[in-house]
Amino acid sequence: MQRQMKALVLNFAPLPAAHRQTVKQLCLAMLSGELPIGETRPKVSSIRRHMVELKRFVCWLDANVHGRPLVDLTAYHLAAYGRHLHTVIRSAATREVAEVAVRLFWRYRSVLPDDHLAIDPLDVDGWGHSTRRRLGSENTTPRIPEDVMGALLVWSLRFIDNFANDITASSARWHARRSQPTRSRIHPHEVQARLHEVLRHYVDDGRPLPGHRGGVNVEYLAREVGCGRNTLRLPHHAATIQATARIIGVAPFTDMGTPVTGQLDGDAWLTRIASDPADPHSAASLTRQLQAACYITIAYLSGMRDSEIKHLQRGCTRPHRDSDGAVYRWTITGRAFKGEADPAGTPATWVIGAAVARAIAVLEQLQPIGVDTLFRTLPHATTAAPRDAMNNARTNELLNAFVAWVNAYCRQYGRHDPVPEVAGRPWKLSTGQFRRTLAWHIARRAGGAIAGAIQYRHLSIQMFEGYAGTSESAQGRGLPTGTSRFSRSFDMWTREQRQPPGNLSRSRGRPWIRAASSGSIGSRTRAGRGCAIAGRPSPRRYACSV
Repeated sequence: MQRQMKALVLNFAPLPAAHRQTVKQLCLAMLSGELPIGETRPKVSSIRRHMVELKRFVCWLDANVHGRPLVDLTAYHLAAYGRHLHTVIRSAATREVAEVAVRLFWRYRSVLPDDHLAIDPLDVDGWGHSTRRRLGSENTTPRIPEDVMGALLVWSLRFIDNFANDITASSARWHARRSQPTRSRIHPHEVQARLHEVLRHYVDDGRPLPGHRGGVNVEYLAREVGCGRNTLRLPHHAATIQATARIIGVAPFTDMGTPVTGQLDGDAWLTRIASDPADPHSAASLTRQLQAACYITIAYLSGMRDSEIKHLQRGCTRPHRDSDGAVYRWTITGRAFKGEADPAGTPATWVIGAAVARAIAVLEQLQPIGVDTLFRTLPHATTAAPRDAMNNARTNELLNAFVAWVNAYCRQYGRHDPVPEVAGRPWKLSTGQFRRTLAWHIARRAGGAIAGAIQYRHLSIQMFEGYAGTSESAQGRGLPTGTSRFSRSFDMWTREQRQPPGNLSRSRGRPWIRAASSGSIGSRTRAGRGCAIAGRPSPRRYACSV
């Protein structure tokens, strides 16, 4: 199972008894049993998704046809269920998923000994008319509007380039405090002397004592002293703390104690970084925003899938240098899963720009020492325990929380560059939208379709064109006219190599990138090799500009 995925369970108990055994047989066949001729074994995640719709179908049968066997169902019954799906599922794509699951009872009929469908649902009028089929296999994932994507990228790069040092320093301070003992390991006679020393530093610096919920943050002081918090609650220690508080006061929050050096438009971007996780400017909150900024930068500027990003490890980037030692290209190595026979994925390499390399470097600082998975849930949060890799739902929450944080920050500081709303409400981000949006822009550059097919590891030009969107429904004009003339020969050459374009070496893929560029890109020397993948005229320029 991929690292970012949750543990999956097939629970047959809620299924009606009349069809429970048949659903069990179907799932067993898909998981490890005999497959019908022509069927390939589906992924575990796909089987779990099918299970949701199989349950919906058999529960409908139990309520409407009183548990009638599948073999006795007629076109009338299947058409009635199709109408039912239109009333309970608004999304056409989700209805298609539900229809595909029901059709498994027909496709696997040869390995279902007890019961199966006797007719193919596709022969039923009104069955199988999804949005994707009407659009001719074109991708239906919405692309992020340009003004929204522009603001997202600007704020993400601000976090990576301007704010990251402050945030990683506060994160390191948090980990150092976390590793300190919560119980006293010093002699009781030493506590008073250590406490006086800590309090003297506050008095000498003119800083108020750290506060929490209207009082002194005794736990924070205890960590500075090196004793347990209950030790400082003893009457003689508590009296010393209160006496100091009357002199220098108590702050409304607890400062992490790390200086803020990052700037935004010539001023400090924050006045302090708090320790309370509930504070939007706390170390816990800011580390999450920084992680979201890194995800946005990597997902949009590399075109990697969410599963591929979630498997990135420390040391995954590599700079390529010319004879003068100047970096002219970066690559990133990870694992690809889509279309691969091995469920564990296969090693793959992508061309990236300098901004993505910087984002990876920040993630390596953000994760604790000894943690190699870069997109593991950070330990600063009190509500989410760290796991091997962040799942998709949690990532979507993180991305939309980033937009909310940026807009709240702009309101607080009177800035006029928030992430804009769309139709009066914030654009709802999801992980797949970044790859889709980048594809749309790449496909509209000269030679972009071929470059995109290589970068996206697609098996044909047409596959990338369908993913990027080529019609008016994709909110854009058609592809450049110079692209299609190379498609047929490129696809034939790809099949001859018996490997997906994403595995092409630089030397083997370069002629096609050069040809697709009609000379404007491929005519460049070393700095221009393979640069059509990034959709820019030169990877060296691209590296310096972002």
